[in-house]
Amino acid sequence: MKIMKSSLLLVLSAVPSILGCEDSTTFTFGTYPYNNAETTRDCAWLTANPSKTATRTAEWCSYVYDGTPVSSECEATCLGCPTSSPSAMPSKPPTLGPTMSPTVTTKPTTSPTRPPSPAPSPFPTARPSSSPSVSPTDVPSQHPSMEPTLIPSAPPSLMPSSIPSASPTDIPSAFPSLGPSPSPSSKPSRAPSQHPSMEPTLLPTLLPTTVPSLAPSAQPSLLPT
Repeated sequence: MKIMKSSLLLVLSAVPSILGCEDSTTFTFGTYPYNNAETTRDCAWLTANPSKTATRTAEWCSYVYDGTPVSSECEATCLGCPTSSPSAMPSKPPTLGPTMSPTVTTKPTTSPTRPPSPAPSPFPTARPSSSPSVSPTDVPSQHPSMEPTLIPSAPPSLMPSSIPSASPTDIPSAFPSLGPSPSPSSKPSRAPSQHPSMEPTLLPTLLPTTVPSLAPSAQPSLLPT
């Protein structure tokens, strides 16, 4: 029981504001001459001149006079009195970390962000964009890409390439070319055409075939050799 009483007295002495909060009317902490008179410093003197209240409290509230701290006797002025009752709702605790997404404001900022750059960057970005552009560029790039695209374009190009491809396509074109090639191919085709030509050639071949045909022609030639 003695331990409980001593603990209670310790708590009450540590928080004197619980029992009461007021300035002493008898405590003084020195005098000084002013206008040919002695002025006594007391708790009321700290706030007597509103223009000097901040300076006096900052200088004298931490002062100890004859072993007595000024703040313990001028408690209301130096330390401030607590409210008569606590607040109805506690304050919200601070967040542990920043939010993952930006806050959404209902009003735009008073000043805009920095204007866009007057010219494009001289170097390409380190990483490609997450999604392609909605519309293609108006002007093609000055230099072709080093590697072909993974997926061919939906419509064909408007103009043929200036240099033929290094290897032929896997599948022949759906439509034949408009004109014949300027020079014959260096090697014959692997398989004959499915149908013979509708009209014979205007000029015979310069060199006869080295190997006879496997089967004779169905009809004789109109003119002898």
